[in-house]
Amino acid sequence: MGAERRYRVRRARTPVAEELRAVDAVLARADTRVLQAGKRTTVGAVTSGGAELVLKRFHERTLARVLETIALGSGAARVWRGAARLGAAGFEAPEILAVLEHRRLGLPLWSCAIARHVSGPALDTLWRTRSGAARRRLTLAFADYLRRMHAAGIYAQDLRGANVLVPSEDPPRFVLVDLDRVRHYRRLSWRRRRKNLVQVKRSVGRGASLRDTIHFLRRYLGTAAPGVVRRAGAEILRFAAIKDAEYARRRTAAAAVRVRSG
Repeated sequence: MGAERRYRVRRARTPVAEELRAVDAVLARADTRVLQAGKRTTVGAVTSGGAELVLKRFHERTLARVLETIALGSGAARVWRGAARLGAAGFEAPEILAVLEHRRLGLPLWSCAIARHVSGPALDTLWRTRSGAARRRLTLAFADYLRRMHAAGIYAQDLRGANVLVPSEDPPRFVLVDLDRVRHYRRLSWRRRRKNLVQVKRSVGRGASLRDTIHFLRRYLGTAAPGVVRRAGAEILRFAAIKDAEYARRRTAAAAVRVRSG
């Protein structure tokens, strides 16, 4: 049974409580607050030994994910490395306390990263509750954060607002919590930078006014030149629309499958 699966500690900064090695059972407990549940990952907040922890469990099911695991290691191991990359570049990251793995045929198809809980709302949720000067301050601070991150060669493949927590607004602090796909490059291409900007637009910036968008792009690009800002903005909007259409087609196809199977 899944609840009986035992995980081995592969890396740890502190001793791991025996109960936490039964990852599936812990995530299924009534007192666990499930933050995210998907086909590949489940994230839950738990209390153990008086500490507030977050467990992120990975289950690699598809051939592509298995091949990725063979090449790059388990999802939890990648979380450990992603946090280290952020820290080495001078950015705040959740403290990853341990990497746990359960192997089948020698492959860590199940793994779990245990992190110390970071308190704070998600950027997209917080941004929508703010207006006026408070929203502008948050907008410009995040533009500065993203510009510095890209300048340092840090690339997060999923930079949705839900994956960035804001522990403090005065001054604004941002903590990226989706770490298994954080990479470091000597120099980031515009294509990768644009992808992150599109993700920000589609998550945080859906309700942004034209003024908010211009303020963000000016600060991120480091220029107020109208032509530069306008071209970048038009390109981001175009690719955001392409992504919206792509996801709409996926939802339509998934709905059609459910109707046929029902």
